[in-house]
Amino acid sequence: MRCCLNALIDAEPRLRNLRIPGVTTVAILSYSLYLTHKPVMHLDRLLIDPAILRGWSGTLVYLSTSLLAASLLWLVVERPFLKLRERWFGRTISLATLPSAFEPRGDHLAVRN
Repeated sequence: MRCCLNALIDAEPRLRNLRIPGVTTVAILSYSLYLTHKPVMHLDRLLIDPAILRGWSGTLVYLSTSLLAASLLWLVVERPFLKLRERWFGRTISLATLPSAFEPRGDHLAVRN
């Protein structure tokens, strides 16, 4: 086990520069994919013949419909709000510039109304 960990640590700088097609797209869609994959799987089971959803064809159907739904959610919801955030706050948001929901009062935090 220790040898495997050492090998991974040694290979990390070379792996960091490795470019794999599609990884950036999946990274961008990851949150939308997380939100949509389960409902999409249920819809697939309702709308598609169960015989098609077995084996590799089922994996392909689930993967393609999940990626499609995640792409739509990202385009319709996430992307516009990211642009809105960028317009309001700029590229980076510092925690110091955001108003805190909590104010220190004595030795504990109290929620501000």
